[in-house]
Amino acid sequence: MGSNQDDKQKLMEPQELIALARQLSERLKKHDDSATELLIRGRSLQRREEAVAELSAALTAHSGVPFLQSSRPDIVKELQQERRVLLALRQENDELLEAVQENGDAIQYVMKKYRQHSKKLCDLREQDTVCPSIIDKYLEAVVRGNVEDLEDAIHLAQEAVRRDDIAAEQRSAAVRSVVRENAALRSSLQLPSSACSSAAGRSCQSFPVARSGPEPPPAVIAEVVPSL
Repeated sequence: MGSNQDDKQKLMEPQELIALARQLSERLKKHDDSATELLIRGRSLQRREEAVAELSAALTAHSGVPFLQSSRPDIVKELQQERRVLLALRQENDELLEAVQENGDAIQYVMKKYRQHSKKLCDLREQDTVCPSIIDKYLEAVVRGNVEDLEDAIHLAQEAVRRDDIAAEQRSAAVRSVVRENAALRSSLQLPSSACSSAAGRSCQSFPVARSGPEPPPAVIAEVVPSL
């Protein structure tokens, strides 16, 4: 018989075992409630019986006339019926407890697996909430580093532009200075002089100034201008 019960337990699914355990627990609860109610009623009837017996004894002692003796058998009969019902309920409760104990191992196994799966789900839920925050922090750090690099590059570019502007201004000033010197040199090398006659009635005639040496070629003038 034990092997047949083991085979049934193996064939039963965990959900069926849980449903069976729930049914058994509900039946146990109902039977416990019924037993409690019967106990309360039995105690009430017992108190009524004791009160009736005391009243009957008091009346018999005082008057010698039996009173309410006819209701005693009915009360006893009702108590006996209540006790039989209570015994039947207790027997059924014992059978249910045995069934629960037989299926207790399977129920414990199912509950253990349920707790393990619940713990795994909770861990996964915590990871789902933690991973986005880690990714956001990582991306924020990467963006911050890129912004800092970009700011450094912009600063270096601005500094290079400023230096280029200063150098261009210096070159422009040098070019203007060289142009002025070249123009002054050309004008000093090609100045005309005029010789006016003091004779009466004669007009002045212009003529070039005699130079002590030959006119310098253009190459000499170019050498005077410094190369940029």
